[in-house]
Amino acid sequence: MPLKAGFAAVDLQPPLGGSMPGYFTDRKATGFIDPIQAKCIVISDSARPEEAVAVVALDLVAIGRDECDRIRKAVAEGGKIRPERVWIHATHTHTGPMVPRFFTTDVGALFPGFYPGIVDADFLNRLIDRTAKCIAEAGTNATTTSLKIGQSAISGAAMYRRSRLKDGTVQTNAPRKDARVVGPAGEVDPAVTVLSMPEAKVSLVIYGIHPDIIGGTLYSADYPATVADEFHKGSGQNVVFLNAACGNINHVDRSRDDQAKGIEESRRIGRVIAAGALEALGKAETAEGLPVKLAARDVLSRLRVVPEADVKEAYRLENEEPQKARAFNGLFAPAAIVLGRTRDREHPAKIMAMRLGPVGLVGMPGEIFVELAREVQHDAPLEIVRTIGLSNGGMGYIPTAEAFTQGGYETGYRSARYRPETGHAWARAGVELLRGLV
Repeated sequence: MPLKAGFAAVDLQPPLGGSMPGYFTDRKATGFIDPIQAKCIVISDSARPEEAVAVVALDLVAIGRDECDRIRKAVAEGGKIRPERVWIHATHTHTGPMVPRFFTTDVGALFPGFYPGIVDADFLNRLIDRTAKCIAEAGTNATTTSLKIGQSAISGAAMYRRSRLKDGTVQTNAPRKDARVVGPAGEVDPAVTVLSMPEAKVSLVIYGIHPDIIGGTLYSADYPATVADEFHKGSGQNVVFLNAACGNINHVDRSRDDQAKGIEESRRIGRVIAAGALEALGKAETAEGLPVKLAARDVLSRLRVVPEADVKEAYRLENEEPQKARAFNGLFAPAAIVLGRTRDREHPAKIMAMRLGPVGLVGMPGEIFVELAREVQHDAPLEIVRTIGLSNGGMGYIPTAEAFTQGGYETGYRSARYRPETGHAWARAGVELLRGLV
């Protein structure tokens, strides 16, 4: 059974002078390196166009559940694609525009100014409108196509950013050549996956690494922009890039002092990933019997409990040692205060699963640890399975339960606001959804 697929892209046009999220301070955008875009692919079985699935990737650090709902509502008003069949992914670029961020419903009352920066309401409305139109345009552009699937393994791009120290603890982003470091606390996933729809001239390209390479105050999609440019040069195909599990993965090689920085390194890493994607495309095989299926489930995720001693220490740091209150690998006092006093108890997490022939994709609304993706891959009933983070919401870092015992930035109160079992519950839900699609 052949597929139908269509592609579209639109410039979201964030404002100069607008806030840029991704760090602890409010950066104001001063220009552009490359456009900030929404890119969408709409896929369906030729015989069942009413079951079309839209996958849209946005050049944002994250996108909240409320904004996803607004996009789906706008899609529903167009009437061609069912809103519940829209998968919304943020690539996690740290040089994109500000959008609303969610911690708890009463965070503003408990700790005013918890998040630095200002959301531009006009830009947010434009983002919602243009993303919905991009999805509609991709559906209109759909044409009959085959599906080719390929994978390759690359090195020299992703690095495991949590280091195991001699005292048995773990530190995130330990200094280069730190004598305390024994080695990385885990392993990266080297796989680049390509789902190519050649007659539609579009591919989904999947790889996992933090897009936090360029920095500064110029808008950029970071390395995914280079991946798309280089892949297009080599194949003639457009790219919708999906960032796989990258919560504990970045680009920094701590064994080297001479690693380049900024745009130069972003472009290099983009070329490495694109080369791997083109290698995967070169050996891709045509999939036979192509069901396009989608399922989703809300998993109620409970906020973690903050010991009263930590809440008291957070207040003390705020009052007496403000320079330590927001230490990168430390307590992060504002988050401890909010989690210790919030009226919230749990939040829904939308877990989404899609089947494309022999490939399964699982979307989770957070910065997922690579070990959780391995859990899904191990238990899922399909040949190739990739877990995509920051999809259909943004709920912060989702570490493993073991990582909570190790420490590090990703498990601090600012980063990981849900209980240690949360990621494993999400992984089980993803596997169960995929089993229902087989």
